[in-house]
Amino acid sequence: MVGSQRIRDFIEEKRPLIWLGGHIHEGYGGKRLKNTLVYNCSSDPRRSLLRGWAIEVIDVDYSVAERVEI
Repeated sequence: MVGSQRIRDFIEEKRPLIWLGGHIHEGYGGKRLKNTLVYNCSSDPRRSLLRGWAIEVIDVDYSVAERVEI
């Protein structure tokens, strides 16, 4: 397993709509963790490849945004 167990626990507890990360270069991709869309936006320095995600969000109340530090 790669990644942070603390971040996974946080996602499972708080259930945000979207979680964006990017530190694990080998883990690029997206998946659903319960009701949260989880995206790894990492680039791949081994292949000099820049990559990411364009995410269109419709009808979101930005007043529920919360800055967190884990």
